[in-house]
Amino acid sequence: VVTMEAVFGEHKTDIKGIALPQQSHLLYSVSKNGKLQIFSRTTFHCIETVNLWEEVGSLISKGTWVFIGLRNNIKPFVETMVDYINTELLGLVTAMMFVEGMLFAGTSYGLISCWRFEDRMYMVQPFPYIGTLKGSHDDKVTSLVAGGGKLFSGSADFSIKVWSLSTRRCVQTLRQHSDTVSSLFFWDQLLLSSSLDGTLKTWHCSGNGLWDLVSSRTQGQSVHALCGMYDLDGRPIILCSYQNGTVGIYNLQPFTQRGTFSSPSTIETFTVGSEGLLLSGGVSGKMHAWRLTGN
Repeated sequence: VVTMEAVFGEHKTDIKGIALPQQSHLLYSVSKNGKLQIFSRTTFHCIETVNLWEEVGSLISKGTWVFIGLRNNIKPFVETMVDYINTELLGLVTAMMFVEGMLFAGTSYGLISCWRFEDRMYMVQPFPYIGTLKGSHDDKVTSLVAGGGKLFSGSADFSIKVWSLSTRRCVQTLRQHSDTVSSLFFWDQLLLSSSLDGTLKTWHCSGNGLWDLVSSRTQGQSVHALCGMYDLDGRPIILCSYQNGTVGIYNLQPFTQRGTFSSPSTIETFTVGSEGLLLSGGVSGKMHAWRLTGN
């Protein structure tokens, strides 16, 4: 059972991300038109609104850091420091992912670039640039996830690319979707993908190291965002948002539906907090705080 705890936020355009940095009592959200809003995590009261004066494509947190994806730039900050990453990017940063001490960023032109990130080295050599991955997408990168020694990228070119984290080379391209890949999620050796083509697919790595399609569910409407969390019994569940505001709740293995709940509008982004807290945002500019209260 999922219940709504609060509705908050005053964004006027699409919400591009919600971040919960560690060791902080603050919650960050950002919208496409460049408005950054900072809230109390306990009351969801807005503490500050910052105008970034430029378009925003994504927002994530890593440890105590928050990262905002801008056009040809990434803005990283903690509560006491703000900087810009020296980038070689081309286009709006539409997806970001941290894995194995590296920051990967995908752009509106389909490129994926990479930087080394070590918190303890920040004052010595901030975010050294590693390079741009060869063989990137033909259209916007919509999602980046990692697991099992691989980076996975979803795109508006309808494809999913599998990259080796050790070599940063593309080892496989998955082309089973017929529209934009809207979201990716990796958990327990399974890759899940959602698409505007109305399907939700699961993938598994076979013995030869290649990823094979395991299942495909047709939902009858576009599928927009994925996330995972544990239920009150400690079992993994997957949440999947649909165009009409409905959110499907699935068991991970076997991949079976166990319930739904409804949002007033399409959810484009999820962030999972502690103690069953789930945050969501989308095209309405409003955010919702949900709580898992029963199985």
